[in-house]
Amino acid sequence: PRPPNPVPSLPLCRVVGAFPAEDAHFALVLDGRSLDVAVTEAGDTLTASTRLSPRTAGLQELNCTVAVGAAARTARAQLHVYRFPAPVLELSPVPAGGEVTVTCRAAAAEPPAVRLQLRDADGGVLAEGPQPQLELRLVAQREDDGRWFGCRASLAVGDGTVTKDTEARLAVLYMPEMEASSCPSNRTWLQGTREALSCGATGNPTPTVTCARDGATVSTHRPELVTRSRAGTYLCNATNSLGTRSRLITVRVECEWGRERGTGAEGRGTGHPPQVWG
Repeated sequence: PRPPNPVPSLPLCRVVGAFPAEDAHFALVLDGRSLDVAVTEAGDTLTASTRLSPRTAGLQELNCTVAVGAAARTARAQLHVYRFPAPVLELSPVPAGGEVTVTCRAAAAEPPAVRLQLRDADGGVLAEGPQPQLELRLVAQREDDGRWFGCRASLAVGDGTVTKDTEARLAVLYMPEMEASSCPSNRTWLQGTREALSCGATGNPTPTVTCARDGATVSTHRPELVTRSRAGTYLCNATNSLGTRSRLITVRVECEWGRERGTGAEGRGTGHPPQVWG
């Protein structure tokens, strides 16, 4: 037989001209362990294949034996089994303004000749080298929240190179913030419509927003009928594990004279200005 194919995941063992072919029996043994084989026939060629799951790394001997009656032939090949797990990327949540260490570390590989790269979202290399661990220290700013980092490990195998990647995003923690664009301080609503006291906030962890007036909590998501009683000043709080930010919201309720009197457009022509409560 011809020597087994050196590809470790699917080695092949072929024999040409075995007769009678139906009496040929294959045996594949890796490092003393018998393997299951599948045999196919094409013309006068028989091919046995198997899938390998080596238990250990390093050099191992693969034997292929073909027997027809009392005659047997054996071919041997050396397999180099590599262990190459994905690298480890470590970065912990950090408060805004704090220092964080981004660590790119090679996992236990065989052989251990792994080269590392610490990369950014654009594919730029922040650090690289053959050492087992790379570190990058930086002062985290709020805009770094969600920043992408990649850790790439490369291992030379034969004439080529195998790479594996791990990625993670940085979590920068900061107190809630309530901007005028997402939580306006002054609102004017038209009586008879439906409005919600919406108020957005940013922060990490994501803050919880609650609004209340005179100690009574009001919904910030569900639109409700606008009446005179909803006019007034509300206190909205955005809270996460780092603290609370507050914002006062003044709501004015406007009533058009024509609508209140039921005269439609004619009422607006009487010269009476809109009535406002707030």
